[in-house]
Amino acid sequence: MADKERYKVIILGNIDVGKTSLIVRFVDKTFEESTSQEFETKDGSVSVEGKEVFLQIQDTAGQERFRTLTSSYYRNANAMIVVYDVTNKESFDVVEGFVKEGNTYSSSSCCKFLVGNKKDQEDKRVVSRAEGEEIANRLKIPFFETSAKSGEGVDALFQAIGKQFIGSQQSSSSGPAPGPGNGAPAGGNKKGPGGRSGGGGCCIIG
Repeated sequence: MADKERYKVIILGNIDVGKTSLIVRFVDKTFEESTSQEFETKDGSVSVEGKEVFLQIQDTAGQERFRTLTSSYYRNANAMIVVYDVTNKESFDVVEGFVKEGNTYSSSSCCKFLVGNKKDQEDKRVVSRAEGEEIANRLKIPFFETSAKSGEGVDALFQAIGKQFIGSQQSSSSGPAPGPGNGAPAGGNKKGPGGRSGGGGCCIIG
């Protein structure tokens, strides 16, 4: 995949909300109850409208535990996923802070997505879907609920991300030249169309 244009996707949220498990479920189609995997990036792809979109998904590898995330983590990010655990109210209460942090360090053209994970644990749910939708509407970003364990909603999330990149290519084919943080694939050196952002830095999904 080294010769393919890849879009950088970063993932944020409190510890133990299932960020790594979401990535592993999407890329490897597996789930571990207690994952010990630590990695910097995983490469995956989605097929959108007959086109294959390559994603370079960057994990925090536990850095948020020590609050050591730096601006380099956000640099050239094309999409940002903020994850909370529907069974953990504290993880939900801090999502706005993560979005604000992302807005500070990432480009205004970086697409943001809000994800409520662990929806398979309905008997332990403390954050309703309506609450997730309300905050997503306020932040003007797309909202998904997922289960890394069962896989429910995971492919739909990454399909939406890939669809946004394809949509950005089509809508800005005659727009400004691409560059880092302007919808260009990760790395910023390869030729490709620029991207557009919606209100509040959110890419609008058609």
